[in-house]
Amino acid sequence: MQEPFQQTALNKIENLSKMIENSGFLVSNPNQKLYNYEVIVNSKNEQVKLQVYFGKKGVKIVLQGDKDSPTHKQLDKMIFGERLFAENITEEINFDEYIGTDESGKGDYFGPLVVAAVYVDKKTALQLKQDGVKDSKLINDTNIKVLEGKIKK
Repeated sequence: MQEPFQQTALNKIENLSKMIENSGFLVSNPNQKLYNYEVIVNSKNEQVKLQVYFGKKGVKIVLQGDKDSPTHKQLDKMIFGERLFAENITEEINFDEYIGTDESGKGDYFGPLVVAAVYVDKKTALQLKQDGVKDSKLINDTNIKVLEGKIKK
């Protein structure tokens, strides 16, 4: 049985792939996963993953990779258009205290949803930065395990 919006997601990733290829990037063929289609976009030494998820609530487009890379920035602008807010708003505004949240999973339809929140003040933020803590997409699995101990401490 085909998932809701599965064909829409396939059409979307095929259309985006053509648009991206026409801009000079190398794009892999769409690969079907359990809840999404994905392609790898290559440009010189950079690689970005484009994913189009499908489910009962519709289609969601996700761009994964180094957000500071020229390729990611160009694809982001091409796919999503201009952003309302600056990309690195947290770097422009220095907060004395901050609560960050994130989730993993897709909720009741796709399985369990886990949500976490972390509070940091200036002192804690400085210590975390000195320890090398940053976006997990920018850290390999081995270094994440090393940071785990530092964070728990």
